[in-house]
Order: sequence, then structure tokens, then C-alpha cells
Amino acid sequence: FPVTIPALVLVGDIIDGFKFTKKKWKWHEECWQILEMVLSFAKDHPVIYVSGNHDAFLRRVKRWGRLLIVKEFIDNDTLIIHGDKFDKHLPWMDVVGDFFYELSYELGIILGFNLNGHLKKSSRQILNVLEKYEDTLVKYTKKRKCKRIISGHIHHPIIKMVGGIEYINCGSFIKGEHCSYILQTDNTYEIKHATI
Repeated sequence: FPVTIPALVLVGDIIDGFKFTKKKWKWHEECWQILEMVLSFAKDHPVIYVSGNHDAFLRRVKRWGRLLIVKEFIDNDTLIIHGDKFDKHLPWMDVVGDFFYELSYELGIILGFNLNGHLKKSSRQILNVLEKYEDTLVKYTKKRKCKRIISGHIHHPIIKMVGGIEYINCGSFIKGEHCSYILQTDNTYEIKHATI
């Protein structure tokens, strides 16, 4: 499946299959519009859909028209993978955020207990877990003989060097946390933010 520019590579969790089982969930009009744009783009350009943990049900489908559905994809020296297969290091990655940090400060005052200190310790633990996760992805990238990895899964957009490998996380587009994506121009990668 040759990749020509322009191409679109989706790095998983585009369709949230976990929500399909909820009774009150419904597919919004914006979701249909995005899906229609992707399928329209796929008429004339390659689209590679690297499935993630929320849309793993698509892994049974290999192709949908010109849309290729894969677990991972290598483009020249770049490994593109969602990253969910390595999440044994991330058992509680979504627990801590700014909201909980501020809440812990207020609760600490009421309870007379230093929740912030405990949270800082937990935050260091979370950073250690994320570093282990990144290290695991980098080792896998080296094993696949690539110089760069593009992943998703942890929803934190970043471009940095880790162990001699360019580590790129596209962040999260659908959740709206960052509305981030990666734009590749020649051999340069850049984090962009969309407004939707």
C-alpha cells in the first residue's frame, strides 16, 4: 500500500466503540461529518487507519474501500502505532489532572491533611510510568528498525527525542482535550491544534 502525499494516517480511537454499549449514547452529526470527510478524502488519497483500544473492533476489517485498517504501519523509517498494546504501564493514566490537583488542595485544607504532597508524589509516579511507557515504545521502535515513532493512546501531544528515537505522540483529536494532530512536511513533524 504505497503512501503518497497527501495522505491521511489516523492513529486510533477515532470511533469510540466503548460508547456503543451505552444506552443513552448517540452518534452525533459532527461524527458523521468527520467520517464523511475521511471517506471522501479516501476516494483520491491513501488513508491508513491504525486502530486503537477504543476502535479495536475494526481490526477484523482489513480494508474499507481505499481505507486500510492496520494495527501498525511503517512508512520509510517511521513506525506508526496506537500504543495500546503497551499500556500495561498505564493502569491509572487518566486519574490525575489539574482539576484533581486543585480539588486536593481544597480538601486538604478542610481535612487538615496534605493531599497536595501526596498528589505530588503520585504525579512523580505517573511521570515515571509515562517514561517507562515511552521507553517501551522506543525499544519496540528500535526492534522494528525505525528511527521515529508516532503513537497516540496517552492523549498527550509531544515531539521529543527518547533514547535516540524521535518520539511523537499526536495527542487526542476526537476527545477535544487538545484537538491536536501531527502535520508532516517532507521529513519534519509538527504538532497542530484544530478548532472544532
